[in-house]
Amino acid sequence: MAYFETTVVKNDLDITSTDFDTQIADWGLKADADTDDLLFISAEKARRILTLPTLPLTTVPESIKDASNHLVRAKYYEFTKNIERAAAMREEALRLIDNYILRLETDQRIYHRVAR
Repeated sequence: MAYFETTVVKNDLDITSTDFDTQIADWGLKADADTDDLLFISAEKARRILTLPTLPLTTVPESIKDASNHLVRAKYYEFTKNIERAAAMREEALRLIDNYILRLETDQRIYHRVAR
């Protein structure tokens, strides 16, 4: 299951033509793989690797979809040479992923739930 959503990305970037569809799809596949890697790295850094569900996620929370969408937009901004905007998109994606890991940790600590 893809994390990124083409229509959301195109709407956010105000792209109405189909000119970038193939490129956005390619960036989206890369963004999804990057999101999985960042989830794993973030969970490992927080020493919460056991709280992380199996990757790739089969049920995708909105925050992870948003993170992947941000990574696709970052790739678009890199392509258009807007490096500052690309960095802001990446930073927001990392924040969303870190928050997701914190939520998993809270679920485990408070409710004794472990994601599968």
